Amino acid sequence: MSQFNRLPFRLFVMCVVFVFGTVIAVFHFSYGLLEQEVRSNSNLIIQHLQAKADQNISLMHSSLESMLYVAEAAYMSNGHNPEELQRFLKKLFEVNMGLIQDIYIIQSDTSIIGGSNISAAYDGAEEWRQPILERVNKDRRTIFVSDPYFSRYNGWTVTMAKYIPGTEPLSAAAVDIDLKRLEYVLYDINQGTTVVTTIVDSKGRLISGNTAAIGATMSSNPHDPTFQMGSVASRRLVGESGDYGQLKVNSPNGVQEWFMTKSSSTRYNWSILTFTNDSFLQRSFERFQHIRFTFLTVGLLASLLIAFLITRYIRNPLHQLMLKMRLIRQGHLDIPVVLDRKDEFGDLSQSFDLMLARIRELLRNVEQEKELKRLLELQVLQSQINPHFLYNTLGAISNMVTLGKTDKVDAVIQALIHILEYGIADVSERVPLQDELDNVRNYLFVQNIRYNSFYELETEVEEGLWDYPVFRMSLQPLVENSLFHGYKGGRLPGLIRVSVYRTKDRVLVDVRDYGTGMPDELRRTVLEPSAALWNSGKRRRIGLSNIHQRIALYYGSDYGLEFPAVTGPGTIVRASFPILLKGETVHDPALFDC
Repeated sequence: MSQFNRLPFRLFVMCVVFVFGTVIAVFHFSYGLLEQEVRSNSNLIIQHLQAKADQNISLMHSSLESMLYVAEAAYMSNGHNPEELQRFLKKLFEVNMGLIQDIYIIQSDTSIIGGSNISAAYDGAEEWRQPILERVNKDRRTIFVSDPYFSRYNGWTVTMAKYIPGTEPLSAAAVDIDLKRLEYVLYDINQGTTVVTTIVDSKGRLISGNTAAIGATMSSNPHDPTFQMGSVASRRLVGESGDYGQLKVNSPNGVQEWFMTKSSSTRYNWSILTFTNDSFLQRSFERFQHIRFTFLTVGLLASLLIAFLITRYIRNPLHQLMLKMRLIRQGHLDIPVVLDRKDEFGDLSQSFDLMLARIRELLRNVEQEKELKRLLELQVLQSQINPHFLYNTLGAISNMVTLGKTDKVDAVIQALIHILEYGIADVSERVPLQDELDNVRNYLFVQNIRYNSFYELETEVEEGLWDYPVFRMSLQPLVENSLFHGYKGGRLPGLIRVSVYRTKDRVLVDVRDYGTGMPDELRRTVLEPSAALWNSGKRRRIGLSNIHQRIALYYGSDYGLEFPAVTGPGTIVRASFPILLKGETVHDPALFDC
């Protein structure tokens, strides 16, 4: 046995694994609680940063609302004087430059009066301004905020507009937000941390934020500035609810794992996405690394020491037991095993000695019972020879003498003598198939005289199987079954066919009749042990179950009797035997001794 397969070694390994595993489990549990607490504090910081970003967006929105009201008042005061209105809007734009890209009045024909140089250059009617007027006209009481769009004048922008009361046809005051201003706001908020904050609209398009810092790839389409983080698109990030979870993406410094937290803007239909990686947390855990190494080293040494002490306590008595059991395995059943110990090993050795004594006694009894069982089996099978068969056969002989058919008496008596001599011999002996078939012919000859009927025996034996060894009296009960079930107990004549042939792994003997057949219920139960001696009125015969059990006893449960399906009338009883091994003989006692 390999040293690695021995119980002491396995026990040593199990003790080391258990003790050291317990140390690791306790450490990781404590470390996990600490990490959870640090992450919880980190989440509070992230929530604070998101709230701060939303506050700045709300302040910007309030400032833009104020500008729209100022532009509205200027139009109502100077609407009849476009030049004066333009000068006022220009001053208003210059004061708020950096927060807005333009401020202007959209007139009913979509032309504008604006405060920036760009609006002065493109103040003519533009079709793209018509949807803004329509949205403002749809709800004149609120301020309209457009989705982000790409303007050929101002690039990526968002427009806010409101209806100017009393203007018919419709006019509206509008501002184009400078989205770059939001980037400066986010930079100030995230300064001093490893957190990256971005703002996207409901379609995942970037409004503001440094996506390069998180390894994201921007779309090349300026009209659709979405981005991709690894295999996750920004559209999907917006579609998820709450904390999206862990994202593994390529960053400028290699592959990193990012955690995303999302919140919604209170003023706009925007989402604030905050990204953070483990570098923020790792700095908090670095000071615990040397403590972890020391703790695990001490735990490993303690587990090795405990495992060694436990293993040594068990190894010594176990080794002594193994030495004595090897001798017992070699056949020395008289070796004492008792160990001078007061623990379970001592009890085990005493119990094992008592068991050995019992085994020695049982072996002696088995040898005695083996011979007795063989004799009893012979007596039981001999006692099963049907006395009514003898009575009826002798009665038939008497009738033949009375009727003057003395020419047949001698043949019947000779057949009966052969049957009796064959039946009372050693039933454990295997005989050639030819002898068993001769006994069946004698049996049918007597039955033909007895019932004054005609039963024809037809045999079909594959070449080389005439000498195949079968158990004595194993086929006669199968033929008797055909007479009593197939041909109504002798009331019907008929043919009985015996076929003997080989298959791949066994020899099969089929006994078929062409009579009425056995009932299905009887076929299901006739091979059960309780059917070993079955009754038919007052008659007792050698049952099919007896034959089935004898074959299975000597050859194994894969062999015995069965009832295969049959085409046409009658029944087939099939006996299966193993292929005869080379060198086996009919009278090999090792094959049939009980």
